[in-house]
Amino acid sequence: MKKLIFILCLLTISLPSLGKNATKQFDELLNELFEPNGPGGVALVVKEGKTIYRKAFGMANLELNVKMMPDNIFRIGSISKQFTAVAILKLVEEGKIDLDADITLYIKDYPTHGHSITIKHIESHLGDQKLY
Repeated sequence: MKKLIFILCLLTISLPSLGKNATKQFDELLNELFEPNGPGGVALVVKEGKTIYRKAFGMANLELNVKMMPDNIFRIGSISKQFTAVAILKLVEEGKIDLDADITLYIKDYPTHGHSITIKHIESHLGDQKLY
């Protein structure tokens, strides 16, 4: 996983400087990461609203011998929690919401069942790491 994150960071940093051989560079990096008969992934690179690279690597299902395809749909699991937590903290930073405010200040008909539920309470359920 660390290797994948490192490669994604490299791609992000080097994207503006990529020329016509971008496809070759992406292929080299990702072919090194994904074995043809191992667990796979899909890469998509968009620059200025235009898709410049889209390719699948490895297998989608090892047991059934199903190859990964660029159109595969993935379950995102709990990955969206981190983005939601950061979005909430960005709103706090911009002064648009208050972590200590009751949720009913922002969602009037939220069913609190008589309990006080703050934005901080909601934030603490978004992941194991507290960001505040």
